[in-house]
Amino acid sequence: MNPTRSPTRSPTASPTYFPCSANVIIPNGTVIIPDNAFKGCTNLVSIYLPTSVLSLGSASFYGCTSLQYISLPDSIESLGPSVFQSAGLKSIVLTSKINIVPYAAFRACTSLKTVNLTNSITTISDFAFKGCTALTTINFISGLKTIGNHIIINNY
Repeated sequence: MNPTRSPTRSPTASPTYFPCSANVIIPNGTVIIPDNAFKGCTNLVSIYLPTSVLSLGSASFYGCTSLQYISLPDSIESLGPSVFQSAGLKSIVLTSKINIVPYAAFRACTSLKTVNLTNSITTISDFAFKGCTALTTINFISGLKTIGNHIIINNY
């Protein structure tokens, strides 16, 4: 199924499927946020995802250094590798349908302080939180079975 796409392209993100502005509301009916959808969109501060969204693609918010707020709807089932790498998030709550924190998902999120995981998380992949120098709290859960290499190292 093709995601809903914006009719405009932004010069500040590559490639862009949605407008690269400070506050973005993804249209209802969008199912997938594609790979690289907002990659490099440095002026993105907040984004609203409707409950129709099931998946965030690889590097979809990579390098969104101003991104401070995203609320993941309970409908989210999967995250792609490097989904939030180098983003400006301060905290994140992963939903109960997500089973895997993918490779480098939050790598180099230097403002990330708090991560809340649910019992559905079974795997934290390699480099998931590497370089998250402000990270003070990860609420681990009982369902965790696999922890990758170098998940929390405060260097790059």
